[in-house]
Amino acid sequence: MLCERRRTGAFRAEMQDNRTMKPSSKPRRCQWELRVFSVLAIICCCAGRTDVARAQVPGAGAPGARLAVRETPVGKFDRDMIDDSLRTAPATLRTAWVCARGDRWVVVVDGREGALYSAVGDPVFSPDGRRVAHWAGRGDNRIVVIDGVESRAYEGVLGSTLRFSPDSRHVAWVGRIGEKYAAVVDHVESRLYDEIGPQGVVFSPDGRHWAFAARLGERWLVVADDDEGALYDSIGPAGPVFSPDSRQVAYVARNGDSEFVVVNGVRQREFEAIADAGPVFSPDGSRLAYVVKQGNRQAVVEGGRLGAAYDEVGLPVFSPDGSRLAYIARRGTWWYTVVDGRQSRPWDAIGRPGVLFTPNGRHYAYAAMLDGQWHVTVNEDTGQPFDAVGLGSIVLSPDSRHVAYAAWRGRSAYVVRDGEAGKAWDGIGAMSLVWSPDSARLAYVARRGRQQTVVVDSQEGPWYDGIVKGSVVFSPDSRHVAFIAIRRDGQTIAVNGAPTRQYETFLPPARPLFVGANRISALAVRDGEVLRVDIDIESR
Repeated sequence: MLCERRRTGAFRAEMQDNRTMKPSSKPRRCQWELRVFSVLAIICCCAGRTDVARAQVPGAGAPGARLAVRETPVGKFDRDMIDDSLRTAPATLRTAWVCARGDRWVVVVDGREGALYSAVGDPVFSPDGRRVAHWAGRGDNRIVVIDGVESRAYEGVLGSTLRFSPDSRHVAWVGRIGEKYAAVVDHVESRLYDEIGPQGVVFSPDGRHWAFAARLGERWLVVADDDEGALYDSIGPAGPVFSPDSRQVAYVARNGDSEFVVVNGVRQREFEAIADAGPVFSPDGSRLAYVVKQGNRQAVVEGGRLGAAYDEVGLPVFSPDGSRLAYIARRGTWWYTVVDGRQSRPWDAIGRPGVLFTPNGRHYAYAAMLDGQWHVTVNEDTGQPFDAVGLGSIVLSPDSRHVAYAAWRGRSAYVVRDGEAGKAWDGIGAMSLVWSPDSARLAYVARRGRQQTVVVDSQEGPWYDGIVKGSVVFSPDSRHVAFIAIRRDGQTIAVNGAPTRQYETFLPPARPLFVGANRISALAVRDGEVLRVDIDIESR
């Protein structure tokens, strides 16, 4: 129940944890977190103000750049704010949260309070950040509020099913009417069903189609664009899945002792069981793959063809162009990668997430262990041995020509770029490696002692108490790099290493947002006040 949720909590910004991991081991160092503020004050709005910070920025194509910082107050946090209800829209930097008003509840959007209700759900922004919705209670009934407009009343609304379409034009939810349920799309209700799958309504990538799983009596079916499919004993837990081109919808169904995939209403080959993850489409929508079980063996099915049998098989992955297919598999104690049907050499272990394809699909890489040593393999060419490779640290450049990753040897951590290990550090920020859009530059977080820095083009920048995890970003033209740095008494956005104004914290997604090549935007907090921060990078 919403009324049981905590008030006046504290938000946390996660620092880079300065560690890499063996995929099968515990972290070398514990993760750091910083408690950054408690919510206070009352709702208010006031005029914007501007502050200018000057910084001599070495290198990065921007020597002597002038950083103009403008702050626009959005509102203040409330003492009775529900601390886990805060939502931000990355596309527009809008904010919304839930507050208590005595025994009533209100959703605050961009500092403005909505109507009072007996209960409310967390706000949901549309992908474009322009629309916001939430469910609310009015007496014993539940409604959905979309951009301030209320729906009809229902006996219940399944809050987890409230979502916008990818194009932000449509909104859907599941409502309870008596003892039955209806899927609602843009306030238009489906027929009533005894149950609707937990996924609710699933939209196609183009936002023009939708589907959901439903139960009639003891049988299940999938409804796509109001067309009901055949009845089955059950529908797989993944529910319906649309192809990336939005032309196909697929799902797993069961009748009796057999499971099969249904594509656009057509049943495929039957198997004993199909993996819960369900079918996976290639990015162009032309191919479909899934994992099946026959007896004690597993295999990948693609294009109706059954692959080689293994004791265990991972989720299949297509290359970005859809031309190639890969997965990891185990036979006995040995692990393999299988790329386009060709099995690799045996390994003791393969690191997550398995095989990664370059954007053009011509190359692939993965981390694997043999005899206690870890290697990164590119197109089956085995790299140099290390004691550990950073979990999820392999990054492939946008132009498909370069590969980099974090690795450990003894107590030292390195970033390896195109097979060459760089400078030794005490630690590398978890999953901090980032290529620039033009693929010419590489940035990452490094640690020495208790201090952290962002290394760009092998050059270390200023040292800080910490770097917020996932905050390092390049500008679209690759000339600038920005990140959120942590100091003893607050946080700041650093541009090409130079700090700007200081704040208590930055709101999710807690990273700078480049708006064009020379402007950065973010949401920050100072003294309980939410501020939109815009930083212009001006050449002298």
